[in-house]
Amino acid sequence: MTASATAPKFRGTRGERRRILIERIGAISLTFIAIIWIAANLIKAPQQFAQVALFGLRNGLLYALIALGYTLVYGIIELINFAHGDLFMLGAVFSSFFITVWFKQEESNLSGWITFGACLISVMALGAITNVLIERLAYRRLRHAPKLAPLITAVGVSFTLNFIGLKWNGSTPKQWPTVIPHGDVYLGGVRISMVTIILVLIVIPLLLALNFVVTKTKQGKAMRATAEDQDAARLMGIDVNRVFSLTFYINAFYTAQSFFHCFRNFLSQNPDIRIALVFAF
Repeated sequence: MTASATAPKFRGTRGERRRILIERIGAISLTFIAIIWIAANLIKAPQQFAQVALFGLRNGLLYALIALGYTLVYGIIELINFAHGDLFMLGAVFSSFFITVWFKQEESNLSGWITFGACLISVMALGAITNVLIERLAYRRLRHAPKLAPLITAVGVSFTLNFIGLKWNGSTPKQWPTVIPHGDVYLGGVRISMVTIILVLIVIPLLLALNFVVTKTKQGKAMRATAEDQDAARLMGIDVNRVFSLTFYINAFYTAQSFFHCFRNFLSQNPDIRIALVFAF
């Protein structure tokens, strides 16, 4: 008993230990080189470094919102949702028509901000309804089919949404006015646009809220259990279909936020705007 209790723990073969050591040394070396490079640029041109870092933060927040949709669906359902980018594009088309064409708001004033808030809610509702319908009508029937079947179905849904966007918006890029204030805030010579400030104030609470939902709530625990093992989750009384629907709903919610802020950020509408999601993927 004593000999078995004090036996050394198996830590892998010699080749595995050597590979882990090489990976750790490589990761530490790359991190050290990156820190030196960042410090050198910060010392050489601190104002330019801060401006570029701020631009990277703005784009990173947008990509984080977009990537959440991919991560939720793939992590729980193990499906690469190719229609994600086209839903992103449809939301941008909807928001542009909602604010500029239907409500005719082109300036930053009280009515423009009210329309801005109404559009934010409406675009989330559109994304949620569309995504849940796609899950129920296209993906749910292929839940236990071979992996290639839902993958091809996702491509077909992507083509369908893309066709709707082309018919709605046209194939040529369009420029749209914005109701967001045009002013900039200067901090130590660094220019911070109002779009960036609004983006930070909205996106960071959204990311924290999703983290709370996934880690602290009952539905979040059900999502994590389903992602771990669907059959075991069913045996524990979890409604897997409901979890899948909730996942697509949350996915649509954050996708709506991302394409709304992306469109309001770059003020252009192109049917190929979905290609930007490659970076998030």
